[in-house]
Amino acid sequence: MRLRRQSRQSRARRLRPLAACLLAALLAVAPPAALADVETVRLTYDLDLGSVPAELRTPEKVTDPAVAILKLRLESLKLEKQVTVARAGDFRIVVEVPSALAGPATLSEIKKGLGAEGRLVFRVPPGKDGAPGDELAGTIVASVEATRDAFEAPAIAFEVRADAQDRLERLTRDNVGRQVEIVLDGAVLSAPFIRAAIREKGIITGHFTREEVDRLVAVLRGPPLPCPIVLAGEELVSPAGAPK
Repeated sequence: MRLRRQSRQSRARRLRPLAACLLAALLAVAPPAALADVETVRLTYDLDLGSVPAELRTPEKVTDPAVAILKLRLESLKLEKQVTVARAGDFRIVVEVPSALAGPATLSEIKKGLGAEGRLVFRVPPGKDGAPGDELAGTIVASVEATRDAFEAPAIAFEVRADAQDRLERLTRDNVGRQVEIVLDGAVLSAPFIRAAIREKGIITGHFTREEVDRLVAVLRGPPLPCPIVLAGEELVSPAGAPK
C-alpha cells in the first residue's frame, strides 16, 4: 500500500507542470478580463416612417433592411465583432457599443456613421448670372474607398454606377467651369470647380480627417437607409444588462 501511495504522489508531481502549462495556455487565449462581461453603451434608434409609403411600413421591408445596412457600415469600420446591432420591436433598433470603445470621439463617429441616411446628391447651384441649377440624385456610386489627394490629405475615391454614368457626364459636361456641390444628407461635403466632364470615377476632397473619411466611406459603400433613423436613447448598461 505504501508503494502505491508513493506512485500516486509521484504521478501527481509529474502532472503539476502539465496542468500549469495548460492553465497558462488558456489564460493566453482568453485572459480573465476578456472572459468577464463588460459595460456597454446602448444606443436606441427609432425609425422615422414619415417618408415611407403605407404599404411598405412593415418590419420586413423597413427595419430588417436598415439593420443589414448598419451592419455593413460597422463591417466597413472594422467594428462588426465589437458592436452589435439588433431589431427591438417592429420599428426600433438597438446598438450596443462596449464602453472600452465608447470614448467621446469614437462614440461620436459611430453615431454619425450609423445615423446618416446616406443619400448622395451632385448639385450645381444656380449661378449669380442667372444660369439655372441642376442636380443628380439617386443611387450614383458603385464603390468607394479611402485615398489621399494630390497634397496627401485624406480623400474619398469613388466609381460611378453604369446606369448613372451618362447622367453624371451630362451634368458635369454642361457645367464646366462652375462649382458642383457634393451633398450627403443635406450637408455639403465638397464643392469643387468642374474642370472636365466626369463619367466613370472621381475623387471627393475637402478638409477631412482620416476618421471622417473612414466614416463617409462606410456610409457610401452601401445603399442608403430606407428611411431616417432617430437616436431615441443613450444609456450605460451594466454587464448584467440593466441600465446604470
